[in-house]
Amino acid sequence: MQSNKTRALQLGVAVATVIAATSASLACGNAMLYPLLFRAYPQTKVVFDAEMDARRQGRLSVPAWSRDLGPTYHQWSLARAEKAVKELGARLHQTTIAKQTEGVSSIKVLLTNEIYTAHIEPRANKAELAPLKTGNSRRRADFYTSANVIRALLDGQISWQDAVDKKLVVLADSSDATAQNLAKLLASSFSEKTAKTVEF
Repeated sequence: MQSNKTRALQLGVAVATVIAATSASLACGNAMLYPLLFRAYPQTKVVFDAEMDARRQGRLSVPAWSRDLGPTYHQWSLARAEKAVKELGARLHQTTIAKQTEGVSSIKVLLTNEIYTAHIEPRANKAELAPLKTGNSRRRADFYTSANVIRALLDGQISWQDAVDKKLVVLADSSDATAQNLAKLLASSFSEKTAKTVEF
């Protein structure tokens, strides 16, 4: 009987293989990828379901893509995600400098809808997107969410605490000092006062 660790590794390799074979449809939310993603990273299923529920209830509004916009859905979705991640990086940088926050040198975010990861270095004001590479990624994500939720947080459409309470953001389970510092940094960055003073 296979161990959970072996099964998780096989699922991870399967996700990586499918992603590598279908890079053109990553941002399109290819329905075939989600079951693999959800099995490899159960937190993504929690976030995905929470976002769908928030949309149905009208608590989260998301712009719709149209062919009239010009770019393909893939290009449009990735551009939105990249902009949101860059703005998140700038917000975290501002908070880090203003509050002289220590202990958070880099942050990895797994974006569920896009099946991409965001890598953020708050002190250096760096933020970039990269395709999810499950097979050779040793570092786990610090938290799980979507570009839509990041956008809503940045725009003040939802509060940080509500996003966490409603599982629109799922933090990695850890009680170490770095994880605690990250939680404080994120909460502070999305506080009403900070949101009003930080400009992009």
